[in-house]
Amino acid sequence: MAADQSREHLRELLQATGILPMRDKYLAAFETWMQHRLATIDDPAARGEIERYLSWRQARVLRIRANAGPLPAQAANTARDQTDAAVRFLHYLRLDRRRSLTELTQADVDDWFAFASNPGGARDFLAFAIGRRRCPQVKIPEHPRRSSPGCAPERLATISQRLLTDETVDLVDRVAGLLVVLLAQPVTRIVSIETRHVIEDENGLVLRIGVDPFPVPDALEVLLRRLIDARPTTDTPYLFPGRRPGQHLTAAMLTMRLNRLGITRLERQGALSRLVAEVPSSIVARATGYSLEASARRSAQGGSEWATYAALKVGDHR
Repeated sequence: MAADQSREHLRELLQATGILPMRDKYLAAFETWMQHRLATIDDPAARGEIERYLSWRQARVLRIRANAGPLPAQAANTARDQTDAAVRFLHYLRLDRRRSLTELTQADVDDWFAFASNPGGARDFLAFAIGRRRCPQVKIPEHPRRSSPGCAPERLATISQRLLTDETVDLVDRVAGLLVVLLAQPVTRIVSIETRHVIEDENGLVLRIGVDPFPVPDALEVLLRRLIDARPTTDTPYLFPGRRPGQHLTAAMLTMRLNRLGITRLERQGALSRLVAEVPSSIVARATGYSLEASARRSAQGGSEWATYAALKVGDHR
């Protein structure tokens, strides 16, 4: 393991200096994992279905995304999880139902979603199999859309105040944490922010993480400028540089650091609930990078009709 890490570090250093061509490390790791995972499947029919799924769905999508820009770690992790779920589903179908994929029935699917542990992971595989006519046209149960509204606004205010004023907290954690509790940003998106996304205009700094840039509140702007000035290296475009050449801080590491400050998924969900309660969901989506569907669903779930545009107004944060 240590030898593998040293080799990967050397490769990244050579890539950063231009000696080796750039390659996406998460895509490369997934392609290696893909071959190892196929080798663990004993049943030839199941292995063939998974190989087809990996080649034409998971690996293909990851390659397309990698060509457009660096893959987030979560993209490769999701592809692995969905592949593992597909393997479990085929195992269930063969051993519990005594059927092949071509013999799949609606009852098989309904029982899987009723009794299997974490059945939703197989949705992507089933949709792929149906679309490729690898199985009959069964109906996939809808995914339950309701999620937690997150923490209370009072908690967000308390955390925000600490991040803005507590000089004992690392500057990286203060800025990243404020991006979570003020703008509902997921950690995977925060670590991929580049310095070019922080733009100076006549009114101060604006940040582009969605379609539309938005003005950075004064208090956060001070910290953001300090963070940019304090960056220990210039060989990476990322606002939150990692230890490896040309790489950003990993999402797993930043998650652990923010968790220590009490900033979790609940705080991000609470921040999004607060935003869509105060701002039209379409504006939230364009400014924060969330999909229109996700923002609208969160707004409907909260049962509130936006009345003001306070959350993203410059004057309310400056």
